[in-house]
Amino acid sequence: MTPLAKFLLAVTGIGILVAATVALRPHPAPAVERAKLTPSQLVEIQQPKVEQPKPEPPKVVRPEPEEDDFEDGSGS
Repeated sequence: MTPLAKFLLAVTGIGILVAATVALRPHPAPAVERAKLTPSQLVEIQQPKVEQPKPEPPKVVRPEPEEDDFEDGSGS
């Protein structure tokens, strides 16, 4: 047997092993139905909706720009 044939035989064997493992794995148990709450229990769980007042943005006092004596470009 050539090395290539041995390699292909090993890859095929591993592939068959993986396929059999996936095909024959145990299936998960069926999901249990969720417990149903009574209306009184639902009322206990629900929180009353309270609107929170929106915070007002902070009032920023902007300083008035100082008037600088800008040169008019005439050199005086």
